[in-house]
Amino acid sequence: MKNTCSIILAALFAASTAYGAELTLDECVSMALQNNSALKATATEIAVAEADRDIAKTKMLPSLRMSSAYSMLDRSDRTMIMKDAFAPGVPVLSGPLSMDNKETYGASLIVEQPIFRGGELVHNLYKHEIFTDISRKNTEQHKALLTAEVKRTYYESLREQRIRKNLEKIIESKKERLRVISELMKEGYTKIDDFLTAETDLSASELELKKASNRESLAFSRLSRLIYFDQTSTPELMDKSEYNMLAVSLEQVKITALANRHDIKISEARIKAADENIEMAKSDFYPKASIDGRYTRQKETDSIRPEVWSFNARVDWYLFEWGRTKSEVAKAKALKQRAEYQLDDAKRAASLEAESVWRMIKDREREVEHSAKRVATAEFHLKRALDRYSESVIMLADLIEMESNMLKEYQDYLASIDNLLIAHAQLEAALSFSDRAWFIQREIYRPDFEAITRAMSELTSGR
Repeated sequence: MKNTCSIILAALFAASTAYGAELTLDECVSMALQNNSALKATATEIAVAEADRDIAKTKMLPSLRMSSAYSMLDRSDRTMIMKDAFAPGVPVLSGPLSMDNKETYGASLIVEQPIFRGGELVHNLYKHEIFTDISRKNTEQHKALLTAEVKRTYYESLREQRIRKNLEKIIESKKERLRVISELMKEGYTKIDDFLTAETDLSASELELKKASNRESLAFSRLSRLIYFDQTSTPELMDKSEYNMLAVSLEQVKITALANRHDIKISEARIKAADENIEMAKSDFYPKASIDGRYTRQKETDSIRPEVWSFNARVDWYLFEWGRTKSEVAKAKALKQRAEYQLDDAKRAASLEAESVWRMIKDREREVEHSAKRVATAEFHLKRALDRYSESVIMLADLIEMESNMLKEYQDYLASIDNLLIAHAQLEAALSFSDRAWFIQREIYRPDFEAITRAMSELTSGR
């Protein structure tokens, strides 16, 4: 058994320091924001809203249009000229006079300018400007949610990748240990009990590796879907040797959520849009005025000229319409009140969500600290087990149990850090805000694998 445990511990050290370098978190977020189809679909709403705004703006400006017409009658219109209409005896008898308009045609150029519409056009423009702002906020909200989802999935994939890599290294060392035990058993230096124990332990690790590989593949499939990563091979994800602890109070988190949440800003904008709808409904209480100028070229007849210039001013005012405008105003006010209720609900929900995530982060920070202490304790017990094994006080099975416990506690510790980082991503989404100054950086605790390996080499060299 000389140096067998040294091989195992060296493998543990190699697994704990092996980091991938192909895909970083920032790269994954950038790929998702650049390629995600759902985000692109949301972004098209901005173009639609901007077009509606421009359409509303054109309704306030003068318009130029051309109008043409052609008509053909079965016979020309006639007018009756009465006897003595122009002078005594002129005409002598009453009779019809043809208008010569059996076939007519003409074209007009018309310039029309609204003068006053009760504020309808102005408030319609303001409303669409608000809708444009809402579309931008919707897109920013979708970006924030997508970013949080990418981060969560990235950390889940990273956790499974780390477990898989650790297990691969451990299995390599356990295979070597099994080979050494087999050789020693042939020479009569060890018993079959040790061989069976090591073989069962290797089988259990291989089973766990298979499960971990499946979990990693599934997690990366979810990540690939989010970032539109089309490669068939699973890349390594960039790992780090530190993590962050949240250093702000619950009250500050709540205030930030109310000030920055996209859904709250969208609800506030909808209330402003509802105000504009109320003013637009009220505009029907007022008269509508417009002017237009026309130039017409047409077929000359006995009753019309070939060229006509005209100017028209028009005023329309509904004096009675069975309460339609009043009902439209009441409807617009009810819709505004609904938007106000929705805003109040959104603020309460945002405050509760921020508190929930903040408390979850604090719980996970304590879990990380507790897991670090469990790793340190497992490290202590493993070092003591190495000492006792070198003195032949414990069996190989006991040492394997200590080793497995050490690995499990270390993996649980790293998983608790990933869970904390996932909670940080949830906080960013819950607040629609991120600030590095809010966090304190901490180093990830790593057992002293080098010292353990060195001590094992010295203690087992004479065995």
